[in-house]
Amino acid sequence: HKADTLQAANQTGANIGVAIIDGSFDNNMNNTGKVHITFSRRGNTTSHRICIARKMGSQPFDLAINHGTGVASIAGGWKWKSSTADHGHSYDANFALYSLANKSNGDTSTAVEAAAWNSAATDAVTCKTVSGNMSYSSSSNTLAVENKAMDSCALNADIVVCTAAGNGGSNVSSSPTNINGLSVAAVNENSHTLASFSSRGMQNGRYFPNISANGVSTNMAKMNNEASDYIASGTSMASPQVCGAVGQIRSINTKMKSDETCAVMLAGTQANSGSTSTIKVAGVGAGYMDNVASRTICLDAQRHGRATLSATTKTWTRKAVVPAGNRFQFAAKWHRHNVASNSWSNINVKLTGPATVDSNSPSNTEEFVRWTNTSKASATVTVTVTLVALGSGANAQTFGWGATHDMVTSTSLPGTFVTYGVGCKGSGSGPGGGGNVILPTASRTAIGNSNNVFGAAYHNQRYQQVHVGTQVGSARSFKGHAFRPGNRKDASVTRTIQIRMGHTTKTPANLTTTFASNITSAQTLVLNKTVSMPTMVPSTVPSVFALKVPWSSNWAWSGAKGQNLLYEYRCSDTTSAVYYPNAVSGNKNVSRLWGTGPTATTGSLGLNYGLCIAFAYSAPAGNVILPTASRTAIGNSNNVFGAAYANQRYQQVHVGTQVGSARS
Repeated sequence: HKADTLQAANQTGANIGVAIIDGSFDNNMNNTGKVHITFSRRGNTTSHRICIARKMGSQPFDLAINHGTGVASIAGGWKWKSSTADHGHSYDANFALYSLANKSNGDTSTAVEAAAWNSAATDAVTCKTVSGNMSYSSSSNTLAVENKAMDSCALNADIVVCTAAGNGGSNVSSSPTNINGLSVAAVNENSHTLASFSSRGMQNGRYFPNISANGVSTNMAKMNNEASDYIASGTSMASPQVCGAVGQIRSINTKMKSDETCAVMLAGTQANSGSTSTIKVAGVGAGYMDNVASRTICLDAQRHGRATLSATTKTWTRKAVVPAGNRFQFAAKWHRHNVASNSWSNINVKLTGPATVDSNSPSNTEEFVRWTNTSKASATVTVTVTLVALGSGANAQTFGWGATHDMVTSTSLPGTFVTYGVGCKGSGSGPGGGGNVILPTASRTAIGNSNNVFGAAYHNQRYQQVHVGTQVGSARSFKGHAFRPGNRKDASVTRTIQIRMGHTTKTPANLTTTFASNITSAQTLVLNKTVSMPTMVPSTVPSVFALKVPWSSNWAWSGAKGQNLLYEYRCSDTTSAVYYPNAVSGNKNVSRLWGTGPTATTGSLGLNYGLCIAFAYSAPAGNVILPTASRTAIGNSNNVFGAAYANQRYQQVHVGTQVGSARS
C-alpha cells in the first residue's frame, strides 16, 4: 500500500492515536513484564505507546491468542524480531487498546463491542485517536447496539471507523454495517484480486463493502514470541491496513474530519479487478487502497474539503481539468445523524464532460466516480453532488469529498497550457524544465524502480555510466546534470568530485570492465571541485530532478550516428555518505562500471542498471517583450491588475506588428 514511502518521509503517525478493538493484546510479553516490541516506541520496550488499555470482556487483557496483537501490528506496530517482520503503517502512533474476549477462544458479545466503541469515543481526546479498527463479526442490523455505537463514535468523536467486511463470501449477515466508516474487503497481495472468502453483496440495499486491502497470508506480530510471525488470512488483516493508513494521512493533515478522510481514502484508490467507474460494486468497493495517492490529495487544499447541502441548496458543483492519459477520481462521504434510525441522507455524485458517470446508490453513505481521459488533449469535467433526500431529523447534510485533481468553481476554472518543444526559443534550461535530456528515456514519465549511491555521492570511487546515443538526441551543449530524489529522506552531503563527459562507441551491452577501454574519444573535464548536494526530499513525480550539479564548463554532444554518451564520476573523499538518488534496473539502454579509488583502472560491471540523470542543456533566449518600449527602460508605473489581483478577469491587447513573426 506504499506505507513505506510515507514512512521514509517521517510520516509515521507520531502526533495521532489509533484505537484497536479486538480479542486481547500482548502487554506482558511471555511474562517478562514488558510489552511486546510491536507496541514499543521504536524498539524500546520500556517506552511503549499504549495510551489506554481497557479490558472490556471477562477474559484477561493479554489472553494468549494471536489475533489482537497481530491486527494491532498491521495498523501501527513496530517491527518485531523475525527476518520477515515489518513496521505497521503508523508505527509512532499512540495505541488505545480494548480487549473484547469473553471466552478463551476470543469470542465476545455485541454488547461488549458496543461498550468498547463508546470507550474509544470517550478516550479519543486523551489518545488523540483519529482512526479505529474492529476485526470482529457482529450484526447486519443497522440498529444493533454495536452498529449504533460505532456510527456514534465516527459522528461524535470524529474517528474513522474501519471494520472487517467478514469472511463469509456472499453472506454478509454477520458483517458490521459501519454506515459512517469504511468496510474493508480482503484481496491477494500481488494481484489485488478479491479473496474468495471476503464477504460481499448487497447489505440492506447498500453496495458492500467500500474499499479493499491486503488480507491474504499476512505476516504479523505473534503473541508471546517476538522472533516469529503470526501468519493468517482474512478481512481481519485487511481492515487494520486501512486503519493504519488513515493514521498516516490524518497525521499529515490534522484538520481533516472523519467523513472527509474517508472520501480522500476512496478517491486515492487504485482500480483493481472487480472495481468499476462507481461505488456500485459488491466486492472490492472503490478499489485497492493507495497511501501515496491519498497523501497527495490530503496535501492539496483544492483536492479535498467539506460542503453542506440542504433543502435550499441541493447541489454542489465543481470543475476539474484532467490532462491527457490521466485518471480522474472523486468520492463523497457523509454520516447518518440519527443512529437510532434506519433513515439517512441520500446523495448522488455525477460526472459530466466528455463522458457521463453517475454514482447514485440510494442506501450508501458514500459515492464514487472514476473516469480516464484517453484522448490526446486535456479535458474539463464537471462534478455535481446532489441532495436527493435528507435523513431522519436532519435539516442539512454535510459531506466530505476528495479528488485526484484540483476542483474549482466554474468561475475559477484554470486555463490549459502546452510546453515549448525541446530546443525551441523560450524553452529555458535546467532539469525539470524544457531544457534537459532525461536518461534513460523511460525515466521521463516513470519513477525508476531502484535507488543507488554509486556515481552520485559514493566515496573513493571511479564510476562510468553509458547511455544509448539515439536516446540523447540531436547535437547540443550540456551544462550540468541532476538526479531525481529516491524514496528516502537523506541528509545533504558534500563531495569532492570530478565529472568527465565524453563520446563512446561502447553500448550498454558491451561496456567493458576496463575504464580506459570504454573511452573512445577525448573526455572533457566539466567539473573538478567540492559540491554540496541538497537534502533529499522523497518525490514520486517523474519530472522532479531536485538534486542538481551545475558544471564549471559546458560539453558539446555531437549527436553523431554510432556515438553513445559516457558519464564519468570520480570521488576522492574517503568518508562514506548515505545518499541514494533514484535509479533504474532492467533497462537495456543504460549500464554502469564502478571501481575502488578515483583512478581505478578496472571495476565491476552492472549491466542494464544506472542512475536516472537529467542532463541540462543551454537553450537560446527567445523572449518577446511587449510593449516594445519596455525593452529599453523600466516603465514609470506599476499595476497589480492582470498579475496578482484577486477575484478578477483581465484581458490585455498588443499590436501584432510588435509581436513579430510567427512562433510558438
